[in-house]
Amino acid sequence: MTGLVSNIIAARKYGFISGENGQEYFFHMEDMLSNWDELASDFSQSGAGKIKVNFEPVKNPRGPRARNVTVFEG
Repeated sequence: MTGLVSNIIAARKYGFISGENGQEYFFHMEDMLSNWDELASDFSQSGAGKIKVNFEPVKNPRGPRARNVTVFEG
């Protein structure tokens, strides 16, 4: 699935993705296949809704979660 990074809390190493289906997904630095520091830096410069990512949606007791998050190439 694809989505746009809607928020990153860099100090806590997590963020949120607005999926193409309208659902909001939580992700943690450990869920990233791409470089976390680069993503956090790019987000701080460009802001919400500007970084497109691919991810695997998973069900979690605490709500929807994104795994295997990669910054969209192309």
